[in-house]
Amino acid sequence: MLNKIIPTIFALNSETFEKKLKILEFAPEIHLDFMDGEFTSKSTVSFSEMNSVLGHSDKVFEVHLMAKNPIQYINSIKLLGISRVLIQEEVFETCDDLGNCIHQFKDEGIEVYIVLNPVTNFDRVKKYFEIIDGIMIMSVVPGAEGQAFIEHTYNKVSELNTLIEGSFPIQIDGGVSDLNSKKLVVSGANNLCVGSYISSSETPFENYQKLVNLIK
Repeated sequence: MLNKIIPTIFALNSETFEKKLKILEFAPEIHLDFMDGEFTSKSTVSFSEMNSVLGHSDKVFEVHLMAKNPIQYINSIKLLGISRVLIQEEVFETCDDLGNCIHQFKDEGIEVYIVLNPVTNFDRVKKYFEIIDGIMIMSVVPGAEGQAFIEHTYNKVSELNTLIEGSFPIQIDGGVSDLNSKKLVVSGANNLCVGSYISSSETPFENYQKLVNLIK
């Protein structure tokens, strides 16, 4: 399985969104953060404010739905041509609710990754290992950019890697940099979402390329 660096756009307003989209023009894949202001204390740009992604049909976009009701955004996501959604396990009351959401997105041809907060275990998601396209482990608490990486993430990645035996990608989001990317891949991670280390850097492309080389 090919290891990937996926730069992140975290934007609380449309001006920041457009600026970061331009900065990341070199990236073949881009991770979009969407926060509804309910699951997290802040809200990001809306899907209508992300319309400019339509001018980048050469790129693969995925969206991390930090939102209480992910299903309500299906049509907006389809209109933007976003091919992968990452949904938080914690927003569902029951395991069946989680499964229903997975199926609704997949029925529309959209890939589904389940996102687990730092304190969330694998119990409820195990049931869906055979139908999901990946799992993203949060290595910070969702809601803000620039947080410190949580060290126990390495153990959590190793545990999941043992459970799934390479059946789908393990993705990491939060505090990823040149200090931890190599160790994350050695622990079993495949895809690393990177925010401030790339898009807030003075040398975004150089930092991106540095991480790409580190995880080869």
